[in-house]
Amino acid sequence: MWIKRSLVIVPVLLLVFLLQSVFWVPGTQQAADNEGRLDRLVWYMSANPEDMNPYQSTSAGDSDIWGHLVEGLLRYNEMYQITPYMADSAVVNHELTVLLPASVTDEQFMAAVRDVYGASATDATLVQGFKVKESDALTRVMTDAALARTNVFVKGVRQVRLMLTTTPRRDRVNSAVDPDFVAKVSARLGKELHADINPAAIVAGLDDPDKQRLAGLLKADTAGLPAALGKLLADAGLTGVTHNPLVDFMIHKGVHWVDGPFWGPVKETWLVTVNGDEAGYFSAATEADAIKHVKDTLGSGDDAKFKARNFVESDDPSKSEVFGEKGGPWWGKGPEFTSRDVKRTVELLKDHDFASPRMSTWADVKEVRTFADPHKVQVVYGRLFSPALSALTGSYLPYHHWNDTAWTVEAIRKKRGPKDIGVKPEDYKPAGYLRAKVRDYSRKPSSLGAMVLYPLNGREVPLWQNGKQVRLMRNEFYWERKPEYKYIDYYVFSPNMGRETAEMVFNTGGIDLYGCDPHQVRRYEKYGDRYTLIKRQTTTYAYLGFNTEREPVNNPLVRKALAMGLDVEKIIDKIAWGQGERISGPGYPVLPWYDHNYTFDHKWRTGPKAGQTEALKFVPYNVDEARALLVEAGYDYSSGVPVKDGKALEFTITMHPENPIRRDIVLYAQQRWQDLGIKVRVEEHEWNVYLSQFVRPRNFTVCVLGWSGGLDFDKRQLWHSSALPPRGLNFASFKNAEADKIMEDILKVYDYDEQVRMSHRMFKLVADELPYIFLYSGLATTVVDPRVVWRREIELDGKTALQNSPLTHDNIKNARAAFTYWMYELKRVPERPQWTEEDFRN
Repeated sequence: MWIKRSLVIVPVLLLVFLLQSVFWVPGTQQAADNEGRLDRLVWYMSANPEDMNPYQSTSAGDSDIWGHLVEGLLRYNEMYQITPYMADSAVVNHELTVLLPASVTDEQFMAAVRDVYGASATDATLVQGFKVKESDALTRVMTDAALARTNVFVKGVRQVRLMLTTTPRRDRVNSAVDPDFVAKVSARLGKELHADINPAAIVAGLDDPDKQRLAGLLKADTAGLPAALGKLLADAGLTGVTHNPLVDFMIHKGVHWVDGPFWGPVKETWLVTVNGDEAGYFSAATEADAIKHVKDTLGSGDDAKFKARNFVESDDPSKSEVFGEKGGPWWGKGPEFTSRDVKRTVELLKDHDFASPRMSTWADVKEVRTFADPHKVQVVYGRLFSPALSALTGSYLPYHHWNDTAWTVEAIRKKRGPKDIGVKPEDYKPAGYLRAKVRDYSRKPSSLGAMVLYPLNGREVPLWQNGKQVRLMRNEFYWERKPEYKYIDYYVFSPNMGRETAEMVFNTGGIDLYGCDPHQVRRYEKYGDRYTLIKRQTTTYAYLGFNTEREPVNNPLVRKALAMGLDVEKIIDKIAWGQGERISGPGYPVLPWYDHNYTFDHKWRTGPKAGQTEALKFVPYNVDEARALLVEAGYDYSSGVPVKDGKALEFTITMHPENPIRRDIVLYAQQRWQDLGIKVRVEEHEWNVYLSQFVRPRNFTVCVLGWSGGLDFDKRQLWHSSALPPRGLNFASFKNAEADKIMEDILKVYDYDEQVRMSHRMFKLVADELPYIFLYSGLATTVVDPRVVWRREIELDGKTALQNSPLTHDNIKNARAAFTYWMYELKRVPERPQWTEEDFRN
């Protein structure tokens, strides 16, 4: 009997165990509405964090956590504009190296520069030691009478260096960069400076006999002449004007790395340095013991090169260098954040042994300059490329953990040191033998941010509990306004049931914030008195894309007719559950690059406005007008269906069925276009097949997709004619020479207002041609416990004070940033506040 019962009971118990691991939720004590909840914010995530090194990790779950630990010298503010942050000031100066021809004196050159730029230009200095490097090939070319025009690049040429500078502002990054420097100064001089020496242009200016003669002198064929001449001039040092944008920072003083958690006595925790470089933290009874440990690890060393210090512990918070929980883990104020951290981070990112997936972002950095003042740093770029500024909003790595000494000590401990590998110490490079991704830092990072990682596994790493929970604790040494709560708890739910589990826990009071799906929003809106709903514009948009090289959508009139055949407002209301803002062109309405004032001229073919031209913001839904456009495109409707050259209008929409909203958009479009008499087929393909066999090879007529992310204005990947797959993501085969030029020119522009102007022109060029039917940009809705308030800074009697305000205050509603921008200013209060109308306004 017991055997039979066990055969029933054991599988049931096993099933219950497996279910609880999938539907794990916080326990009663964790989710209770107790006093401890007032000092924490509780959220959720649907994936385990894995790597806390921001330059090694590739998981969204990682960035949810390390985003609380990092800060940038720059940041995107609440309006998505780049401003100084951990830097008190940041300006982009323009360093230029210019070749002056013999016909221009130094005085004439500087007078012209001063006339154009005034006091913003520094005095030009002669580049000492510059000399044209002569060669037999150069001599042959320069002594040929027929090729005398190239002498302009050699005779009496000097190289000078100067800087265009600007004054800093706290609220924006001012720029002195002028990509048109050469043209402006040449015009003022009345003589040409040696700008970008273009070998192809030189060759193109020669007649055929001269080309043949030059080819003989350079021992090259005529097709290879530009390359051969380019190499000749470059070898001679004749490289035209060199533009080096120079981002000049003054780092905020008193910003410290926070290290930990530590467990032993504070007085027995030592930071040991070797010849000025930190080797790491070590537990030892005395300073001598700590130094001996490191010396023994490294195998040798002069005593004078070794030093150690521990943290100051004091009952006076202004003097103490530690914080933590009594009898539990604690954290210490580490070295100050200075220029050495910036320099080391860039060095690592450009190092192939570091193997960062973000290496290409930093490829244009020429050097990082440091100065006697450790708070001054300059990041020098090798070319004009303004989108690179966005990388400086990112994070930095602590020099005291990532210098070679600290890396080597850890490698030796992990049996990957010089002796283990069989390499001489002087030839040993730790990054080549202990990969960055497996260093301890990935699971026990330092913090510059508002929080530190709290250990949930005792002294073991990782510091979080896989599949259950991540806890962050307030950084008491944070340089900016500290969070209003002490802890953030993230509960980790199963990826398969994460949102469903999160909603259940939210509605039982276990978490404070819940990001709901579009189909859930209206349900929560009905019970608005129970919740606070925060709606934010996202950096996403949905579209129906055309392959503009494939019939019949290669005809712009057909594309416009198809656009007029869709009621986009109905798509947003019925299919996207009302959770979107209609868009008229390529971009996210929340960013400044989107043109909210865009219109296009449409001449009406039908209706009461027939013959009139009207400026329209969106393509209107108008079936009669759509039919008239098809007729204008050459289609005959006499049979009831559009026919051209004996063929009925028909095509296929290619889609993937996994996204229900996109699937319904396709089915709706199919129905509406069939109402126009068009035969529309729908093909469904699994996601990877859809991308690899249809979208990327442009093997489609119409497809449904969406874009997300990307805060800068560089849209070459999507719209440049050179970005056709597989090189880029221009699936629509969009080609426009003016758009190409704008996308290239804007990369050299650092002035924000000019970037906006050029982006809006680019917006119109794309939107006018309708390579997509631009549908909507999605709204993200966060449902929040109504007891969570915004602790808003106000001025009271000439002093700054904090006031409880609703999360739907106008200051938040009218800003552009994601809701998480205000995360550290939130606070849970015991009772739900009763707000007045005045509370929602300034």
